[in-house]
Amino acid sequence: MAKTIIFLKSKGEVRKRQGKMEPNELRIKILNFLRFTGPSLPINVSKGCGMTSLITSAYLAEMAENKQVRISTLKYGGSPLYYLPNQESSLENFISHLNPHDRDIFLKLKKEQILEDSKEEPVHRVGLRGIKDFAFPLRIVHDGVEKLFWRIYSISDQEALEKIRGILEPKKIDAKLEVKKEEIKEKIEEKEKSEVKKEEKPKQERKKKEKAEKVEKAGEIKEKKTKRKIEIKEWLAENKINISKEITVKPKESSFIVSVPSNLGSLELYAMFKDKKGISESDIVMAYQLSQDTKLPLFFITTGKLTKKAQLYAENLKIVFKQI
Repeated sequence: MAKTIIFLKSKGEVRKRQGKMEPNELRIKILNFLRFTGPSLPINVSKGCGMTSLITSAYLAEMAENKQVRISTLKYGGSPLYYLPNQESSLENFISHLNPHDRDIFLKLKKEQILEDSKEEPVHRVGLRGIKDFAFPLRIVHDGVEKLFWRIYSISDQEALEKIRGILEPKKIDAKLEVKKEEIKEKIEEKEKSEVKKEEKPKQERKKKEKAEKVEKAGEIKEKKTKRKIEIKEWLAENKINISKEITVKPKESSFIVSVPSNLGSLELYAMFKDKKGISESDIVMAYQLSQDTKLPLFFITTGKLTKKAQLYAENLKIVFKQI
């Protein structure tokens, strides 16, 4: 290995460096710095390793791609932090830089370790998707229904699954109580059989009537669904908005990927349409979450008016809103 000789001079003199560090030596230097200091800004890594910002950024990007270092989603002064795997706990020193809602849901997740997405407030559901350094999603299918849970970074997937199993699986019923329940069930069935002949005809007529009502209602819903689909499509066409992809169409709700003309060219947006008199903050947040899954800005179209709280959410989340 070539030795490095440094001449330090001042005021008009030039600082010269003879020799050159190998790339691997620079990587090791960065790893040692992060191991000693924990999560750090690129400028601090640059100063601590005696490298230029440009070279430091290049090496950090390469090392992040090779998973030698990680980049935080959390921003400190507008810049992410670089840290080593298993240094997530040190990132907690920077949670004061999260917005209040995200900080609140982080503290709750840290305490509970597991949170069920559907049971959280809309603003906290958005927060869980934002604190990616600390919250990790787990999708579970239970009784044929998919449920989304979030685990804290400090527990493994296996530990999280054990906790989720404890939440979802009902407690075992005492054997004696189960037997008694079966006896009561048998008595009820015997009583029902004795009365079935008396009620057989009215019951059949009632069933026929209920079936006819269901068919009629299904026809009305289908008709409304088709009508709304045509109306919103017509509105989009009239406003020169092209539909790239149709996602969902319900009687009073539709969503599309659309292309909107602008001075800068066509803009691709996630368009959500709601036929509803009053739009709440929950409507806004849920639509925003769906748009985040497509990584596209949200274009919210509705026949109703936004509540004051919903208006505030729309402004904070920078949502394009149109009342028709």
